[in-house]
Amino acid sequence: MVGSIFRLEIRRDEPFDDTRICVVRMKLCGDDNNDLKELYDHIKNEDERREETNRMTLNTAIWRMDKFDLAEKYFRRCLSELPSNDPLLSELYQRLGLVADSKGEYDSSLEW
Repeated sequence: MVGSIFRLEIRRDEPFDDTRICVVRMKLCGDDNNDLKELYDHIKNEDERREETNRMTLNTAIWRMDKFDLAEKYFRRCLSELPSNDPLLSELYQRLGLVADSKGEYDSSLEW
């Protein structure tokens, strides 16, 4: 899940047939169970538009994974849900243009 915090325990095993193996254990931390709680709380409270920002970040990650159709679907959903004077609209139009460009739809990209 985006924003999850894990504690990592890394252990190196002895070399085996000229190969060194590392074992990594990941333990999911709860909201109150990590050293970064103060920083996390600050970031969480810093932006009133956190939910929209997170969705834009997630949609952008989907686009960067070359899942263009899925990214476009989610960006369009955000577009339909935001009010017409929302400050995120300019960024959203830009991302839709980038998705169209990635799909080779250059005319559509220019329109966005």
